[in-house]
Amino acid sequence: MTDRPYFANPLSPPSSEAGYLPGRRLWQIGFVVVALVPLTFALLALAIGTERFLDADDVNVGLDSTYRYLGGIYLATALLALWAIPRIEERADVLVYVSGAIFLGGLGRLFSIAAVGVPSAVTWPTLVLELGTVFAALIMRRSIQPVRPS
Repeated sequence: MTDRPYFANPLSPPSSEAGYLPGRRLWQIGFVVVALVPLTFALLALAIGTERFLDADDVNVGLDSTYRYLGGIYLATALLALWAIPRIEERADVLVYVSGAIFLGGLGRLFSIAAVGVPSAVTWPTLVLELGTVFAALIMRRSIQPVRPS
């Protein structure tokens, strides 16, 4: 834990205890872009539910409930990622864990593709993000270098 006050500028370089991330701003921008994907889909799932895909008469109550529940989980992962990004060096582990959870969701999507097919063309870029983000997070976590006193 650092002695940094909670009101400090979250975009300023962290204290020497936290370490330094080369390319800090690029990592932050990349993770914000990635976090906007689950945030967008979460808000759609919560607001519209399965009516986004089905006519109102065809909506299965159980399926809609589960879909909206998973939208809440997606929202939680996006908010956790967005919370971690401003202090990326100190909260890098959070990004790794969140990315790992999204990776597991991507595996579920792969199982679905194998079982019932590809739902739409949007699936492929989404799947790449879901499966690839965890590796980016691990690379980012590994590249945090301690600050050397000058």
